[in-house]
Amino acid sequence: MARHGQDRATAVEPEHAALGAPPPQIQRLKAIQAEFQALRSPGSQSADKAFFDDLSGDIALG
Repeated sequence: MARHGQDRATAVEPEHAALGAPPPQIQRLKAIQAEFQALRSPGSQSADKAFFDDLSGDIALG
């Protein structure tokens, strides 16, 4: 319902602007954090020790 002295278009402009506004920064950060956390979760495969030893220059004993 329009406020006294305002037409309907003017009365709904703030609500319309809020719907088109980008989400608050905290919501954007939470989405980014969730994506990052998914990338950090450990995989099901174990690391190839010999491969990483070779990269770092360690000599395998044995």
